Amino acid sequence: LILQQQQQQQLQHFGMPLKPPAVVPQGAVSLQPHLQQQLQQQQQPGAPAVELAAGVESLYHDQLRPYGRILRKRLAELAHAAGREDFDITARDLRAVCASCSWLRIDEVEGSDWSVEIVGRLANFVDVYSPEDVYPEALWQEAAAYFASLDDSSMVLPGGRYSCAQVLMQRGLPFLVGRSLGQVCHIIQLAISQKKILGYLNGTVVPYGRSQSMIKEKHAEFQQPCCGSGRNKGSVVTWNMLRECLQKILNESCSRGQPIPLSNMKRLFRSKFNAELSETALGHAKVTELLQDSRVSDICDVKLQGHGYVMLPAKPKAARSLISLADSLQMGDDVSSTPSPKVAQSSNLLQKRAGFVKPLCMDEILSEEPSPRAVALQVSVRASAQPCLSTTPARTPFPSTPSPTSMSAQS
Repeated sequence: LILQQQQQQQLQHFGMPLKPPAVVPQGAVSLQPHLQQQLQQQQQPGAPAVELAAGVESLYHDQLRPYGRILRKRLAELAHAAGREDFDITARDLRAVCASCSWLRIDEVEGSDWSVEIVGRLANFVDVYSPEDVYPEALWQEAAAYFASLDDSSMVLPGGRYSCAQVLMQRGLPFLVGRSLGQVCHIIQLAISQKKILGYLNGTVVPYGRSQSMIKEKHAEFQQPCCGSGRNKGSVVTWNMLRECLQKILNESCSRGQPIPLSNMKRLFRSKFNAELSETALGHAKVTELLQDSRVSDICDVKLQGHGYVMLPAKPKAARSLISLADSLQMGDDVSSTPSPKVAQSSNLLQKRAGFVKPLCMDEILSEEPSPRAVALQVSVRASAQPCLSTTPARTPFPSTPSPTSMSAQS
């Protein structure tokens, strides 16, 4: 009873109603029947709020995984649509509320984030970070034409994918009709990272032709630092310096056991080495591409963790074992171990067979007509007691190799 009272006070403090509202807030999707039944069964002190269920349900409808930060933003949107401007909840408090809901499961995510899923509900989320392009070429052509036509008043979009996708969907663009919010977030990600249709400028998303991304591409092409990169003249990092500094940074991070966010890399170079890390001066437009260059890939790895890229020590490559035929036949000069009887017998047979192999010279192999030596050899071979002879393409006869059985009989 005490625990239920504490949960009730907690929900009231967060501004979440304990009983379902008569009308679902505008902008929220209707709850599915099985979820409504669960909520009705749990309408008691400490039961999950309908607003929380509506927020999670709406993200499912948008094909967006309910990460803590996204769910918090969605709840604020629903509260605003319902006229509750004073709604506020921290990420920590929101997680505590989700943990008290038996119909929700909390999943840990790399990068100190978390997400929730409805227990027993099939998820169909879009991976907005996936590099796989699953959209038709016509969509990209229409998107490129649209963004290239924007004027200064309409070209600036919010810097976050979620907010940027909402703005674009509100514009009713033909090439986004029928797409979920999760799909539009993925399209924006690909338009920035691969298609060079969008880029960043001062924290906002703009058409690529107006972006800082294009400026960096141009500077990277000529291996020049961007404006403002070289704050300390003569201190721009070189390749040799980059390797040395990265090794020191990784050694320190290994002692702490924590990966290094790429967003902190330039600050680390300034504070630790009094040097400016300019990816464009080293021929790359992005730090992620720079740290995956073959000249430093043996030192560090770049990995997407949570909602950003981090740098980790490179994993040592597995040593490739070399197979030596001479070693396997024990033909080396110094054999430390004593061969087994089977190996010794096989070796003796090989030595005996070697006595029947006649040495060759290039004349015997390459000449069209047999050389005098080859003729003499043929005569001597015919006179020999060997019953079976084989002939090479150069018409040089060789005695057949005796079998181990005949060798044993002769010995």
